[in-house]
Amino acid sequence: MLWGCSKSNEGGDFGEMLEGFQEVESKIIELTGKPNISDFIPLLSRFDLQGMHKEMKRQLEQVERIFNYIIDRKIKLKSSKVDEPYEGDGRKDFLEILLELKDQKNDPKLFNIIHIKALLIVSLYLIPLDFL
Repeated sequence: MLWGCSKSNEGGDFGEMLEGFQEVESKIIELTGKPNISDFIPLLSRFDLQGMHKEMKRQLEQVERIFNYIIDRKIKLKSSKVDEPYEGDGRKDFLEILLELKDQKNDPKLFNIIHIKALLIVSLYLIPLDFL
């Protein structure tokens, strides 16, 4: 729904990337719901006693890698004019629409890849993990 494919219709590295993505998202959700001693005693937050900040940072770096891979793949497919099977009916996925919006703007500071990644991460919390 977000980038026009699922792990069932993609193979190779991309299928593995999407499976890893579900694991990362599950871990992020788990970390956000886990009680943290720093929430109750703010003076201890700089020490990261439970290692939650470090683990969250690691998971977000993995999400960044996955998004970079997916966006680069979509841009390459678009530039090479390769039609994907789900594009035969003229429908576009969310990422294609965002990339077109980015290309339409005259000023790259108005809407860029960072904004696209932010919209993707926010939209993930609106879609149940079963759909990914």
